[in-house]
Amino acid sequence: MRIFTISIILLLIIFTPLFAKMQCPECGKIYPDKYKFCEDDGTPLEKTTDIIWRYEVGSNVISSPYVIGERVYFGSQDYYIYCLNADNSSLIWRYKTGGYVDSSPYVIEGRIYGGSGDNYIYCLSADSGNLIWRYKTGSWVFSSPFVLGGRVYIGSSGGYIYCFSSDNGSLFWKYSINIAVESYSFMICGYSWTGKGMYSSPYVYNGKVYIGSSDGYIYCFSE
Repeated sequence: MRIFTISIILLLIIFTPLFAKMQCPECGKIYPDKYKFCEDDGTPLEKTTDIIWRYEVGSNVISSPYVIGERVYFGSQDYYIYCLNADNSSLIWRYKTGGYVDSSPYVIEGRIYGGSGDNYIYCLSADSGNLIWRYKTGSWVFSSPFVLGGRVYIGSSGGYIYCFSSDNGSLFWKYSINIAVESYSFMICGYSWTGKGMYSSPYVYNGKVYIGSSDGYIYCFSE
């Protein structure tokens, strides 16, 4: 008898969540399906959403979009940086780099900043996509930039964090973590990856720059 009672309790614990009910926050009614809600008149309604648009590019999109002024900016592994109309996805412009663009762009004051697998950091016109300046690092730039106070901060897979002038791309300073890391490398899609990289994206606050690294540390630098 004791075993039977324990079995019943276990079955209730296991199967009760399957029959759980949910109270609609709008009308107060109880519905057995926790994934359904109500319209204003109390009619059960599936919680769904619609695709407004989608735009096909030539490869994977790892880069995160930046949306400002009814425009969407992002990079793709087809080597391009894109600018689309945010309402209807029509192409406004695209700029071809020499490698994967996994870096997420930063847009400010009419300019877009980002990195590429061709080892360059780019500054383009947000309006036209024309090149304003670019800076060649020694390795793939997967990190996404942070722009503040006329300066661009960004890391690279070669183990450097850079600080540039947002105006003309002149280098203010860079810091290397190479000495502190046991180096190893491997190839992915024809690119050389190193175990000493800064793939993290920096964040600047209160005069300090914060960034993570693949050497197992997070760093804080003076701005």
